[in-house]
Amino acid sequence: MSNKEQGVNPINTSWVEKLRCCKCRAEALDLDVKSEDKVGVLEGEIKCRECGEEYPIRGGVHCFHIGVDGQKSKHGETWIADEFINLMPESGLYTSHAEWLEKRLGYTPRIAKLVSEYESKFTKGRMLELLDVNRNDTVLDLGCGVGYLTFDLLKRNPGMGIQGVCVDVLPQHVQMVRSRQTDESNADVMAVLGDGENLPLKDGSVNGILSAECMEHVPNPQTCANEMFRVLAAYGQVLISTPNRGPYERFHRIRIALRALLRRDPGPSEDFFDNPLDHKELAGYLKKAGFHIDRIEFGIKVPMSKRILLMFPEKLGMAIINTLEWVLPGSLMGVTTLIKGVKPRSA
Repeated sequence: MSNKEQGVNPINTSWVEKLRCCKCRAEALDLDVKSEDKVGVLEGEIKCRECGEEYPIRGGVHCFHIGVDGQKSKHGETWIADEFINLMPESGLYTSHAEWLEKRLGYTPRIAKLVSEYESKFTKGRMLELLDVNRNDTVLDLGCGVGYLTFDLLKRNPGMGIQGVCVDVLPQHVQMVRSRQTDESNADVMAVLGDGENLPLKDGSVNGILSAECMEHVPNPQTCANEMFRVLAAYGQVLISTPNRGPYERFHRIRIALRALLRRDPGPSEDFFDNPLDHKELAGYLKKAGFHIDRIEFGIKVPMSKRILLMFPEKLGMAIINTLEWVLPGSLMGVTTLIKGVKPRSA
């Protein structure tokens, strides 16, 4: 039975109206609801009228295609979905970055809070500051993790009717987004299991895009940038943060050298990015897709912030970090890049 035939809750139909088929790209989709709760569909199915492709809704998560096994990345690696999904099965299942630092990495609560606040001002927090939103906008959170950005965005803009589309390839992540929706009775979020290179969204269906620490994991960043451009409405903004390859590798070499001088084991490699990007590469992908680059910022010039805070009293440690941030040149030492792009009206 289609959504029109059974009079489905308008919450659910409003989301389906933004979607398209990943297989044939048709925009005519039917929703069959088997069960629902106060924030949307729990179990059901979306079916394409053109090609007949079916997309299940399981536990409130809209399940679309996640990559094509065997495709080559721009560096020549073969991308296997299951291998990527199994890399970090429990790594991000926390409601905040500070909680992740504390429970996953063993930081003390106070240090976790300080480091989280310090990093956020250059990445996620800064992205939310720079994103201009209007009443009833729809914002895509691509590579959403467990939805830090989306839920923070909604909290910062109460009563504006903003809706967030959370897309990630990791089932555990989007399931936690949906669980948080239920816990907070928040119907303004759609949890989507999907792929940034083949987004299940109609052309021009979102007004803004946030993507934090995602592009370095995408097999083909140009394809992903093209998809962002396609789904974004005219004058829409894209905010992307990603590790900046050159400075990141420079700090990694410094770390190895220091540990060698101290005759310590260098420990495991920190190069965990599939396709590390520098700021010029990332800007190039966005420009080729059609975006106007509004700004490029560099941040987190002191990635050893936790060690400084542990070595010195808290106030002195923060003073040292802030001084280094001010002194060190961003283009050479900024291990993160934040780029803001705008889609021109003429596109």
